[in-house]
Amino acid sequence: MRSRISALSMASLMSLAMYFNACKSTGRVSDVSAESSGAGSPLERFYLKNRVIEVEISSKNWERLKNQDPKGGRCTFGFLGSRYDWFQFEEMKIDGVTFKDVGGKKKSWCGSESKVKPSINISFDKFNAANKGKAVQAFGTDALILNNSLQDPSYIRQCFSYRMFDRAGVPSPLCNFAHLKVNGRDMGLFVNLQPLGKPFF
Repeated sequence: MRSRISALSMASLMSLAMYFNACKSTGRVSDVSAESSGAGSPLERFYLKNRVIEVEISSKNWERLKNQDPKGGRCTFGFLGSRYDWFQFEEMKIDGVTFKDVGGKKKSWCGSESKVKPSINISFDKFNAANKGKAVQAFGTDALILNNSLQDPSYIRQCFSYRMFDRAGVPSPLCNFAHLKVNGRDMGLFVNLQPLGKPFF
């Protein structure tokens, strides 16, 4: 088991190294398309390709969030509505910037559903409206998506695919990586994906 984990970790590190090396070769600062304004904006800096952001969550609701089953059942397609509930995180730090009372919701109801390392939707202002302006000023966004990449141990496919779309002239979400700790526990690496909200459109 240890050898398998080590092999997966090595594959992930090699994939990330190749990804970052390819990013450097382009000379571009991010996946923002030519039509997007504000080069060097908080949004661009937050989603720099060669950046891994540090995220720390402190919450008594974490166990409830990660153990929640999707409403309508796992891998079902007939359900309409939100499959998961929002939970309040008492504190969240992103690269040293502290937020109080942030909203978190489990993400994925089929292939990457996990009760060990769940993907997460983050809404800064879900429970505290004052967080919105602070988050937008710091990062250019008031929401985050952290994907567990359970179906891709290399962690490379999602960001690489969106970068290829961008190179082809197709508007695509920004994407890099996040290192997550929850209640002091190291949860490992996640894909940090730009939500499809107003900043994207």
